[in-house]
Amino acid sequence: NLNLENNLFIGSYDQIIGYADYASCFWGTPEFEFAKRDYLKFSETPLLTNYKQQVHTNIEVKARYFLYLVSFLLEETLLHFCISGNSTSSLKYKTMAMTLVKNALS
Repeated sequence: NLNLENNLFIGSYDQIIGYADYASCFWGTPEFEFAKRDYLKFSETPLLTNYKQQVHTNIEVKARYFLYLVSFLLEETLLHFCISGNSTSSLKYKTMAMTLVKNALS
């Protein structure tokens, strides 16, 4: 149980302006937080699902979320290559990132 209601910062007009997850803290905007949670495959809750549906209607928020997601994949590419020296395992993450970018631009 993530106890989300106690960790949300709510601004004007009931907008989520921040989220504090002290067990697995990240840093950044709400888009960063949710992109990182999605990337790491954290559990989905009705509150998170509802919030993501609301923010994905805003093109600027959607763009930031997308760029964060791609950056996590590219970061994973570098980590796999530097740690293991195995270009095959790192290629998987690079391919996923490039596919996302290609699809977004076409």
